[in-house]
Amino acid sequence: MRSLMKYTLAISLFFTIFCFCSVSAETSGAYTYTVANGEASITGYSDYKSSDIIIPATLGGYPVTAIGDSAFKNKSNLISVVVPEQVKSLARYSFYENEQLESITLPDGLTTIGGSSFGHCHHLKNINLPAGLICINGGTFSYCTNLKNIVLPDSIQSIGTTAFFGSGITDIAVPNNVTSIGNQAFSFCLSLENITLGEKVQTIGNAPFYGSEILSTITVSANNPYFSSLDGVLFNKDKTELVCFTAGNPITSYTVPESVMRIGKEAFYNCKNLQNVKLGNNILDISEYAFYECRNLTSVILGENITTIANGAFQYCAALSDITFGLKYNP
Repeated sequence: MRSLMKYTLAISLFFTIFCFCSVSAETSGAYTYTVANGEASITGYSDYKSSDIIIPATLGGYPVTAIGDSAFKNKSNLISVVVPEQVKSLARYSFYENEQLESITLPDGLTTIGGSSFGHCHHLKNINLPAGLICINGGTFSYCTNLKNIVLPDSIQSIGTTAFFGSGITDIAVPNNVTSIGNQAFSFCLSLENITLGEKVQTIGNAPFYGSEILSTITVSANNPYFSSLDGVLFNKDKTELVCFTAGNPITSYTVPESVMRIGKEAFYNCKNLQNVKLGNNILDISEYAFYECRNLTSVILGENITTIANGAFQYCAALSDITFGLKYNP
């Protein structure tokens, strides 16, 4: 009897939880959506003819508050989209590979844009990012080759891996509340010329600007306690480490400041204009891939106290013919 009661209770509890947590799948015209807690989330769109759409504010009498994973993915017919005011989140790949999409209007209350939401939207030119947005997730604007200008709101706190990879941006200001920039966040931005880092950036991932061949200047807020810049070159705050000498820097001969003790990983990655480098006597270490693929680099003068040259430091420097070693270097 006791076992039967336990079994009955378990079944009852299962159905109670299932009914409470379940969502219903519905359709309304071209839209597929689910309803949970009295709110609708769009999961699909089947219209392959309309070019300019205003997503409805309600479906089946429920307010639309979210755009689900891949909901509008690969809709080559879309040119402009207006997202309703109640929407708070766009899931990953929500508008991925909409190759003809030129303009999208986002609501002021939007706080989340999932990874790769607008990836490969090659014709995207106009997008407004709302003031409450917290993060630019990985791949969000990757390969948006016609996206030339974008204003990041002050609310942004992080920029994810490959967030703008291959995009068409020309200049960008990283807001003061951003603390981290992910790997390759601005790589292969072939039109990017200048970038400004705000006062709270404290971590920058690997090869953040690789392949951005005309990027000439990095400027850092004077109030940033972690990084600084001099003549468009990125250093740590006290200039003991050279972090990034951009690929598009026009300087052909460069003398590293005497304060520098370390050349950071991938610091001179793919600097096509650089021909001659002189390292100061305070430099102890040259990190991995520091001068990787500096194709026109012909001569390097190492300081007297250098002790470490890491793997790949001068890999694919095909023109390098003259290296002057410091007195204390013992390979």
